[in-house]
Amino acid sequence: MSEPTIREPSDRFLQAVGALTLNWAVIETALDFCCAIVFHEFDGRKIEPEIPRSLGVKLKFLKRGLKDPRLAEVAAYGTDLIQELQNLKDSRHEVVHGALSGNAKEDTVVMLRVRYEKHAHRTSMHTVTADEVIAASNKALSFADPTIMLGVALFNIARPDDKMDNPFG
Repeated sequence: MSEPTIREPSDRFLQAVGALTLNWAVIETALDFCCAIVFHEFDGRKIEPEIPRSLGVKLKFLKRGLKDPRLAEVAAYGTDLIQELQNLKDSRHEVVHGALSGNAKEDTVVMLRVRYEKHAHRTSMHTVTADEVIAASNKALSFADPTIMLGVALFNIARPDDKMDNPFG
């Protein structure tokens, strides 16, 4: 008996996953910078005893941190941005934290996802297309520069005598 043949995702699908991963890496790196500033410069230990690591915790941490009165000038911008990122994170998670399940068909794959609840693990299967991943990647890319801008703004508030030029205006 011969080994079963597993059909791999298309190169287009794999490129889309790579682009999504890289675009979110820019966002996450900028969020890490934002979290570092809030944590070290704006009493972040009172919000969270440890430096936030996961995406969801980073977003919640920053949302709470932006309530500091010293950050009033960026609070609305930052809060709106964080809400948009919270809305987008599920599309990222569906791909990045999913596992291929079964045979891929052209630009379409079936993914297995495990979600954690307080006392249970929930699994689900969902279909993802290359077009959906490309759309999610493009959407993430549109939020990369605004997230960097938030970090620059936070830095400039924290260190007014050591201002950083904002590369995006």
